[in-house]
Amino acid sequence: MEPTCYDGQVSLVNMFAYTWKEPQRGDVVAIKIDDKKQVILKRVIGMPGEKIAFHTGVVFINGKRLEEPYLTSAGAWEWPEETLGNNMYFVTGDNRLISQQFRVVRQQIVGKLLHFWH
Repeated sequence: MEPTCYDGQVSLVNMFAYTWKEPQRGDVVAIKIDDKKQVILKRVIGMPGEKIAFHTGVVFINGKRLEEPYLTSAGAWEWPEETLGNNMYFVTGDNRLISQQFRVVRQQIVGKLLHFWH
């Protein structure tokens, strides 16, 4: 998630942020990626029911280019268009040269990044 967050920073995650509302595109969220209680931070870029694709690192949502002012490096990802399920989010990091992307179900999103500092 560099430069938004760096390894070793103290980060606070609001675990109640999505009690009454759903995650939104652009939110930096904490997601549980396995049964070992490992939690990582990623940015929501694709929402349930949307069509998402990558062409030379540029994200397209429902056929329209997604503006990403937070992006450090787009990389060169190529990803054919796919439709996310009704409970599915597409998340990735801000430095796409080194980041992984994930499709996560809503239950894997445990909170929203609230604040961070060095």
